[in-house]
This record gives sequence, C-alpha cells and structure tokens, in this order.
Amino acid sequence: TLGCNTVPTETPPDLGRHTFPVQTAAAAAQRHFDRGLMWCYAFHHDEARRSFSAAVTADPDFAMGFWGLAYAAGPHINNMEMSEDATKFACDNAA
Repeated sequence: TLGCNTVPTETPPDLGRHTFPVQTAAAAAQRHFDRGLMWCYAFHHDEARRSFSAAVTADPDFAMGFWGLAYAAGPHINNMEMSEDATKFACDNAA
C-alpha cells in the first residue's frame, strides 16, 4: 500500500469543494487526489498521504497520485526537516 497502512475514510470532514482536474480514467482516483490536495492545504500530510495512496490504488498508472505521495511526504512549513524514512518514501514515490 505504498507505505501507508490505512486508507482514508470515505466520509471525511467537509474540506470544501476544491478540485484540480487531472488525467485519470478512474473517478475514485480523482476524488482521492482532490482530497489529498485539500489535506495538504490543511497541513495534515499524513492524511494526505493516505488519500494519495488510495488514488494510486484506484489507478496504478496515475502519475499525479505518485506526485502527491512525494509532495505530501516532503518538507513543508510545519516540518522543514525530513527523517531518513520520509526522504526514502518521497524519493521512492517520485520515480
């Protein structure tokens, strides 16, 4: 499961209606991708990783889902340093 041991809840809190259209044939992949971005914007990167993981599970060829996994695992304003495990996870999912 790409390093995430849980899946996002199907009924998350109301994160708004943001969407970022990406190319995928799976509606579930788009839904999880949008949710992952919203979690990133809310600085809840662990939940974002679960959403992006669900997106690539729905569409294993979904490049933007892998981008989201790397983005959510990378450094951000609330976590400027990355552990060795987080660095490996980001690199593995960016390729």
